[in-house]
Amino acid sequence: MTVSMRTTVIGGMLAALLITAAQPAHALQISQEEFADTFKDGELELVLMGAALKRFQVLKAVAVGFYLEEGVEEDEILTPIPKRVEIAYLQKISRTELMAETTEGLRDNLSADVFDGIQEDLKTFAGWMRDMEPGDRYAMTYRPGEGTEVRLNGVLQGTIASDDFALGFFSIYVGAKPADPRAKGKLLGRLEFNK
Repeated sequence: MTVSMRTTVIGGMLAALLITAAQPAHALQISQEEFADTFKDGELELVLMGAALKRFQVLKAVAVGFYLEEGVEEDEILTPIPKRVEIAYLQKISRTELMAETTEGLRDNLSADVFDGIQEDLKTFAGWMRDMEPGDRYAMTYRPGEGTEVRLNGVLQGTIASDDFALGFFSIYVGAKPADPRAKGKLLGRLEFNK
């Protein structure tokens, strides 16, 4: 094999590897929104537990994917362990609507004292919210000791250090008083299936 042929073959193999690596191995699709089977960021690796359409107010919905580390038990979900939620917007939702539902969900899932204690965090979070359009996606990733990282369409907005904020926020989706109980069951579907 000549040098130019070898270079062509190796170049083709590298291109094929890059194309393969850029595509998720598997993805779960909910209303045309895809959620990858795994989320990796540095040493953090989370697995998709489930995805669902979540009702937003009366006539609107968002697609949600929920991620945990492999092997987590259901009673550990809301403890300080890594977790991630991705929220894909299917319709226009105003910032006002978004913050009203988030605030209500936090209030429902936290004691009055704890809710009062996260008001500054809630103001910070509100500063990162905007009117959402179809195709927009928020991702919130909690890391113990660091807090909840908030990204909009892949762009880092900031991190909220409070564990109480994280507890309340993730409880909106998978807590004792979720905003949409049917969606909670689907978000935890893999945990239920593995019992």
